[in-house]
Amino acid sequence: MKKLVIIGHGDQGEIVKYLVMKSKKYHLLGFIDDEKKTDCLGRITDIPLLINKAGNFTVFIAIANNLVRSKIYLKLKKMDINCINIIHPCSIIEENVVLGNNVFIGANTIININSKIDDGVYINTGCIIEHDNSIGSFSHLAPRVVTGGGVKIGDNSFIGLGSCLRNHINLGKNTFVAMGSIVTHSYLQDNLALRGNPAKIFHSKKEIRNIYQ
Repeated sequence: MKKLVIIGHGDQGEIVKYLVMKSKKYHLLGFIDDEKKTDCLGRITDIPLLINKAGNFTVFIAIANNLVRSKIYLKLKKMDINCINIIHPCSIIEENVVLGNNVFIGANTIININSKIDDGVYINTGCIIEHDNSIGSFSHLAPRVVTGGGVKIGDNSFIGLGSCLRNHINLGKNTFVAMGSIVTHSYLQDNLALRGNPAKIFHSKKEIRNIYQ
């Protein structure tokens, strides 16, 4: 049985722990968290020491913040640490869907044919990702997001709870879509925040930084 360490001991980490224990595919060594001092194996900088003690292990980054998750992923890549995917057994992923590394797929999510999910993407409970979608790296789709066919979402984007994206919508990198929005046409510019029905821009390029912090 492969050894596993979860990075991030918050709510997302507990969800991942539950799925790992349920799957019985991994021996969970514990958590790594730079902000927690108790009930953790240590900090990210302690990983080389942990490898010396426990031997090689795989990792899953259970951190919801896109920027933090991407930075940790790059650090692990430099250390040659492999990241696994966490996929809920009640999700449906068609055979020719391409998944990157450190991908999270929640319960009752459906991902249809010819779609590509890049590294570090979080797709939460009950999402419907239709055919020929492309979800950029380190993006986060909140529960009940629905995308039509041929949708492309840029890297590091966040799509809020219950939002819907019409077929063949293209969104730039670092796009923020507020909860319950209906996106009816493409926004190719990076660093935009959208909300409403139909969704419109409500934040400038500078203000978008505050949303992710």
